Amino acid sequence: MNHLPPPEPGAALRVVEDKAPPSPGMNLFGIPSGEVLTSDPSRLARLWEGAGQGSRPGVGRMNTVSTLNVVHERQTPEYWDAMYAKGYRVPDPTPFERQMFRNYAAVKSGQRVVDVGCGQGRMAAHMATWGLTVRAFDFSGVAIEHARASHQDHGDLLTFARHDFNADAIPGALEPGSVNIMVCRHSLEFLDLPRFLTDARRWLIRSGVLHITTHRAELMPPTAPHRGLTGRQIEVLRPGWQFMTTYGLDGSGSLIGIVLRGPC
Repeated sequence: MNHLPPPEPGAALRVVEDKAPPSPGMNLFGIPSGEVLTSDPSRLARLWEGAGQGSRPGVGRMNTVSTLNVVHERQTPEYWDAMYAKGYRVPDPTPFERQMFRNYAAVKSGQRVVDVGCGQGRMAAHMATWGLTVRAFDFSGVAIEHARASHQDHGDLLTFARHDFNADAIPGALEPGSVNIMVCRHSLEFLDLPRFLTDARRWLIRSGVLHITTHRAELMPPTAPHRGLTGRQIEVLRPGWQFMTTYGLDGSGSLIGIVLRGPC
């Protein structure tokens, strides 16, 4: 049996490991655990769209109307170029967040990492200092220019490229079974989830990790421009992986890490 590494001593975390079908009742996110989830891309798309409607957890049914033909503004390079040009910054990773990432992603020098939605590249640069080979991508050419200018001291361990994972062809460097860790830090909610998860499982090695950092939308202010993922959207991530673990990154429980390990 695989075991994720323990958290840093003294860390106050709420960790949930989901290694088997849940028992009847409610799961961590207030979702009836009897609901049948799926890794089928077409059904996953319908679940994802319904999961983002903001309904109260555990009440009512998911809206399963597919809106795949709609390109949301926040999923376009133009939106993010404008945001970064106005001074938008992805929140810096705190030392605690970085340590929890290293523990739960089982980071080892020499691993190959893909950072999806790298912003100005600060987390990517930290990973390169740990001896990881990092390929960092972002929707925004403005963000990538800033990242390249700010992080020039890592040689071949760190490269940046503009890429739209929702619309562009797969980058040539991403071959099946070639990646140890994929990182989505405050970016997963802006991706075409069915397509991205299918691709991510293909790119990762058998024991590979998709690590997600996001806010819990239900715990964020209604006026926050980027609120993260709803509990239902988080639950939809589970199928297609051997293990799923979540852990807290702040006292309120609004900022969490999600570890999806072992694509299957």
